[in-house]
This record gives sequence, structure tokens and C-alpha cells, in this order.
Amino acid sequence: IICDAAGINELPELKLKKYQRIMANHMLYHMEENERKILLRDANDMLTDDGKFIASTIGKNHMKEIFELAGEYDKNIKAPEWFSRGFNLENGEEQLKEYFSDITMFSHDNNLIVPEPEAIYDYLCSLPEMEKAMGRNKNTIIKFLKSKVTENEPFFISKNTGVFIAKKKFLRTAIREHGIPFELKLEEPNDITAAAIEEGRKLLSDSSAPRYSSMEALKEALEE
Repeated sequence: IICDAAGINELPELKLKKYQRIMANHMLYHMEENERKILLRDANDMLTDDGKFIASTIGKNHMKEIFELAGEYDKNIKAPEWFSRGFNLENGEEQLKEYFSDITMFSHDNNLIVPEPEAIYDYLCSLPEMEKAMGRNKNTIIKFLKSKVTENEPFFISKNTGVFIAKKKFLRTAIREHGIPFELKLEEPNDITAAAIEEGRKLLSDSSAPRYSSMEALKEALEE
């Protein structure tokens, strides 16, 4: 099931089921803090008892070189604010602790070597915060980028990405549900098992039944 995280509360039917895996793929840093907290809380409640929540995100230094390069052209151009706030590799674990347990982070090494200045321009234009600034002086900006990026001297960009994997937090759900959030029951033994249990009880109450103090003594009796 794929859905818009911000609108999850508008789909109450999703909460009627339990899921083994719930994944937030590079989107938690786009959400407002209150929306993100609601989503994390609901995700924990929607997991099965052995379920896992998976969240991929970026770090504060993600693609920093491309923004430093853009800043050389115009000092007013900076990385979007959501690169350094919201939900990232530096603060993600702390946010997840409130809702999940056994949190592990895995880093992803996938840096870029870019030989085409147009590709850098297109990426900067794809960011809503920079689209207008990039579009106003396109030819001048591309000319500047061509002076910095060529096939013989490609541009290096470090990508700071990773993923958190967390388990369902049992205690939090128990508090919300005012009790153990699943049914507890003992399995009924089948006829053969029930008969064996009854026979064992009779032997324990029969003083004439043989007793063995070790496995060796039992083995000897069985071999006779």
C-alpha cells in the first residue's frame, strides 16, 4: 500500500489492519513536526508485534558541494532549510526513540561524479526554493557552471544518505490500549498430548512406580 504520509489520518481504513513493514522513503523531513509525530505514533500502532518501521533520509551535509558551488555564483543561494532540520541522520534516532525500540542506522555510500554542468543546473532548478533564482539568469548560470565542470574535470558531490530500521515499541502501545494489545491464550493440547499428560500425573501419584535419579539410570532401565 502506497499513500501520502501527510494524509494518512484521512484514510482510517489503513489503521484497521496490522502491517509487518511500514516504510517512509525520503519524506519525513518534508513534514511539519506535529504531522511527523502523529505519523510515527500511528506507524507504531499499525505494526504487527514483530513489525519494523523503516525510514530513509539525508544528513545535514548531503550534496553540500553543489550548494557551495551555487553559492560561488550567488552568495544568497543556500541549501534548503529542510536539509538541516526536520528528520535527518543526525536527529532521526532521537525522534524515533519516543515511538520505537531497537533502532539501527545504516549509512549508504553513493557519492556522485558529474561531468555535465547542465545536470547540476537541472537539479538546482528542481528545488522549489531555487527554481526562480535559477530561471532568471539561465544562460549566465550555465556559463558559470561550464567554467567549473567539464568531462575532463567532473564535479564531485558527496551524498549523505542512510536508513533507520526500528522495531515496534510494545510498552507505548500497551499504555495507549490500557492493556496488552493482543489476545493471550493457551493452546489446547490434542488427544495424544492430553493422554500423555494424564498418564504422567498418575505415575507421579503412584508410589510403586519406579523412580530414576539420572538420565543414565533411565537409559539402563530402558535397555533391560
